[in-house]
Amino acid sequence: MLPLTAVYVSEQLGLGLPWAGRYFGAIALTSFVLTPLGGRLADLRRPGAAAATGVLLTASGYLLLAAADGWAVVLVCAALVGAGNALFYPALAPTIGAVTVESERQRAFSLRYTAMNVGAGLGAGAGALFVAGGHGVHGYRLLYVLDALTFVPLALTLLRTGQRRAAEGDLPPNAPPASRVPATPGAPAAPAPAASGYLAVLGSRAVLGMAAVQCGAMLFGYAQFESSVPLLVRRSAPGSLYLLSGIVVVNTVAVVVLQRLLVPRLRRWPQATALLLAPSCWVAAYCCGALSVLLSGTALAAALAVFAALFAAGETAYACSFYPLLMKAVPRHLLGRASAITSLASNVGSTAGPAVGVALLTHTSPGWTWSLLAASATATAAACLMVRSARLESAEAPAVARSVPDFQSPEGPR
Repeated sequence: MLPLTAVYVSEQLGLGLPWAGRYFGAIALTSFVLTPLGGRLADLRRPGAAAATGVLLTASGYLLLAAADGWAVVLVCAALVGAGNALFYPALAPTIGAVTVESERQRAFSLRYTAMNVGAGLGAGAGALFVAGGHGVHGYRLLYVLDALTFVPLALTLLRTGQRRAAEGDLPPNAPPASRVPATPGAPAAPAPAASGYLAVLGSRAVLGMAAVQCGAMLFGYAQFESSVPLLVRRSAPGSLYLLSGIVVVNTVAVVVLQRLLVPRLRRWPQATALLLAPSCWVAAYCCGALSVLLSGTALAAALAVFAALFAAGETAYACSFYPLLMKAVPRHLLGRASAITSLASNVGSTAGPAVGVALLTHTSPGWTWSLLAASATATAAACLMVRSARLESAEAPAVARSVPDFQSPEGPR
């Protein structure tokens, strides 16, 4: 529904393009303000319940949008959707971690990303076909009602996840029996952490590095694929909407195929190394884009297809390694807050990304824009190296000391 919302607000409701921009701006602002609260709730309460609350808030926003008749209701809808995002995304990693063992988390997060891509693509396509059938504003309203209803099964699933986590004593259901053995009576208590909450999270080089990676991935990766890349393709092949659609199709299919081909191999790599592969693939993809400027016809289409496939490889590597690595960087009782910090970094990157890409395209030629995007993506690779320097790799070694040096959890070293 995201591609259709701007059309609905500006044209079907008759509010104009400025109010479509204000709608998305209100979502971003609300999410940015409330995300720290969402991270705290994910740590203090069951993360599945926090995520379910966020999903229901988002569903309420879309349901109200179906009945919107003016700018005031549109802003309330945006606030509800933004609040839902603020609760859902910080609780996502803790919720998935609650129902998976460590060895399966890369595959779980990769599957989640693949399902999200396929669902978004099919939903946008089906919605566009529906409203193109001449149903007018009533077709849009019905779509928003149906969209809101699709959130209900997800909310119920998340609530069941939260109940399971509580029943299992805040451990994954398949956790080894040794982890369920109570502490030995009379054992000395672990020392209290020097800092707690967001102070502890912000004092961690590992988490700051992960936040920098997340911001760079959005700023120089995902946001550019959605904003400047379509404009670059239109410059290279004016009037060719088929070429632009083909890039999206190749990218989506590659994400699905690489789920089976690439992820099993990445699971044998250190996760920090797998994370570094993502910006490396994006640099190579942008170089293919720069090469396409010198080509035409079939060669141009082939170069852009390779760009789309390489970009998909980077997306796959990123999706299966970022959150599992973040879960190694912090103890469980701070994971919601750490997720909130990286979500804020994501908001900054996704908000600034389109402006940066359009500015590059406005002031430089397409060839230079592709090249500058490739150079900028190396900043994300540098942030990945910062994460490695924070010794996250030591958390993956099957050694006795499996703690991350930046933190000391209340239960002792992890």
